[in-house]
Amino acid sequence: MFDCSLGSTMGYTAAVLVQHKLTGLAVSVTNVTQPAKLWRCGAVPILGMLDSLPKEGFATSALKVKSDNVDIDGKTF
Repeated sequence: MFDCSLGSTMGYTAAVLVQHKLTGLAVSVTNVTQPAKLWRCGAVPILGMLDSLPKEGFATSALKVKSDNVDIDGKTF
């Protein structure tokens, strides 16, 4: 049920962003440990999530989304 609610919320928020011609943004939903009516939706600039990495053999850099490994045995997982 949680995944369905989160997916619907993110999809609706994305549609509202497109309707208002706001592009280059990723949907953000916070407060998801509370009931859905208390969730807060927003957007984050995609460029703010990117790292510029040197690309071997090219004059330009490659853009890559920052990521971290998840410890499935960790307390937060």
